[in-house]
Amino acid sequence: ESAKNCLISLELGGFIGGMMTGSVSDFLFNGQRSPVMYWCCLLMLPCVATIIWASMEVSMAPLYLSATYGFLGLVSFGPHMLVGLVARELYPNAPSTAGSYCKFIGQIGGTLAGYPLSIVASSGLGWNAVGIVMSTCTVLAAILFGQVTQPKAKIS
Repeated sequence: ESAKNCLISLELGGFIGGMMTGSVSDFLFNGQRSPVMYWCCLLMLPCVATIIWASMEVSMAPLYLSATYGFLGLVSFGPHMLVGLVARELYPNAPSTAGSYCKFIGQIGGTLAGYPLSIVASSGLGWNAVGIVMSTCTVLAAILFGQVTQPKAKIS
């Protein structure tokens, strides 16, 4: 029952986050997508830390865990959507090609990411080590997103 609620919360948060990040980048950051992706990555860290803590703590309230997954969906689905948009804005002469390459590389990464994480989890280090690896990747992503500069989006 708790796993079902966490998955529903993750997807619902992702739905809201996917729609919200575009508006946030347009209106709070004047069309700049990178700062939104940067902040979303940083906001993932408390979620990952809470999930690691929950794996060690048996008595965590199901509502708190569902809320954590909901917030994780809110801040993780948005950057996924914005990456393709940034690629299209960086290469206006071939926007569909740029977006397609981003999607292609993302699909390969999504397909291959599970294997190294499964090795970490089954190596005796456990799921806490997976959380540490994910936190490290999140920090690296935030650093990389912080370096992206792009032309100002035209908001009409």
